[in-house]
Amino acid sequence: MYFPVSTHVCKGATGTCPHALGGMETLIAGIDRVLASFGVGSPDNAGTPAAAAHLRFSIGIAACPNACSRPQIMDVGVIRAGYPSISADHCAGCGACVSVCRESCLALRDGRVACAFATCVGCGACRKACPVEAIAPGREGFRVLVGGRLGRHPRLATELPGLFTAEQACDRLAVCLKAFADARRPGLRLAALLDGESSGLSRSLGL
Repeated sequence: MYFPVSTHVCKGATGTCPHALGGMETLIAGIDRVLASFGVGSPDNAGTPAAAAHLRFSIGIAACPNACSRPQIMDVGVIRAGYPSISADHCAGCGACVSVCRESCLALRDGRVACAFATCVGCGACRKACPVEAIAPGREGFRVLVGGRLGRHPRLATELPGLFTAEQACDRLAVCLKAFADARRPGLRLAALLDGESSGLSRSLGL
């Protein structure tokens, strides 16, 4: 069954951006395969019928937590994240990482950097700023958000628990597309299926 899909991709995922974390090629290729398997397409592609924005299944892909592609308001959003691994013994105490951390989760204690990981969004800025490589890549992967929308009844997307590989993120997209295709009707958005008690979509996604 054909239904239009609108894919929003930040420039860091396909080109050059100083904030991009990289590792997006596998994800984008996987999403293309998932869309092809469902026989869906983008209304922006030549030869496919146009559709109003609120009738499209929307996907947002972001190469860093700045999320310029607005995944928080898409049916499915994917955000690249890379959390730091800190070697305090190698820290020079310069404070460069503390200066660039926009979440204020880094601090110098007794001349060494410490991180409050609960508030870290995995942007990777601290690792790029460290001049002595005391901050290395730690957990890396993709955050997956589902059920965002604007319109008359806006709803921010719900983030699935955990950090996913590209393959796992594409699997979650496939689950959402299957539920959407099975229940499709005019004006339906994925949020309605997540909020409904009978679909079981939330349970399938681990919410």
